[in-house]
Amino acid sequence: MLSVRDIKKSFPAEVALDGLTFDVPEGEVFAFIGPNGSGKTTTMRAIVGLTALDSGEITVNGKPVSEIPRNQIGYMPEERGLYPKMTVSDQLVYLGCLAGMSERQAKSVSDSWLVRFSLSQRAHSTVETLSLGNQQRVQIIAALMHEPTLIVLDEPFSGLDPIASELVKQILSDKAKQGCHVIFSSHQLDLVGEICDSMAIVANGKTVASGTIGELTQTVTPVYGIKMTGYRTGDWSTNISGVRVLSVDGALVRLELISISESELIKTLMELGRIEYFALQRRKLSELFITALGKGD
Repeated sequence: MLSVRDIKKSFPAEVALDGLTFDVPEGEVFAFIGPNGSGKTTTMRAIVGLTALDSGEITVNGKPVSEIPRNQIGYMPEERGLYPKMTVSDQLVYLGCLAGMSERQAKSVSDSWLVRFSLSQRAHSTVETLSLGNQQRVQIIAALMHEPTLIVLDEPFSGLDPIASELVKQILSDKAKQGCHVIFSSHQLDLVGEICDSMAIVANGKTVASGTIGELTQTVTPVYGIKMTGYRTGDWSTNISGVRVLSVDGALVRLELISISESELIKTLMELGRIEYFALQRRKLSELFITALGKGD
């Protein structure tokens, strides 16, 4: 278990972290999401030891994260962390050696990863000549090639095409199944829902929601998907009181009950006309995200 407890960090111009807390179970893919400036990158840098905290603690299986050997940590920053004038192969061998691999081992392993990411033909190209998407692939390889047990990736899917995204999703899932702690940040909520076991939503340096995807999307206030016969749009929803309309997609309206019961909602709908579709639904991550951020203001 990676445990982040009440961590705080202030810079001269801002409070970056203000008591942020969450847990990452071993063997799970964990997403860290929030708006820009919410404290995600500062937290990730603190986890890998690049940012000193003012207070709080970060532990892995009860041990301070500072005691975890560096070669067991794989970190990919959001900003480019590559040497632009070096070739891809030389870059990966150099970084592999820094992580404790022999030069021969780093060359063999990096060559295998380059094949996996369809980059072997660019092995002797300088990093600066690669597209942004291919540079992102190289950064991901650099973070993973030394087989770390704690993997922290800041926006790893940024700039990747669908094929590369699917590959990275599979790799992270496999790493989690092998018992690694896998943490990544992303603004792509659909992707988070596809790959993650659990997540934390942060705002203003605080955790505003955390837990498994199932726990977080199983709302206490019921959410319904509704269509009304004869209505081509969801305009009818403006006539319903005691609910919050979450989304309108053509004739389908998703709403949550705020101050009325299901029976009262059905009675009101029947007064409007014939109900074509009525089903209890799980809250979408995008809806959860917006609701959680509202609580964090």
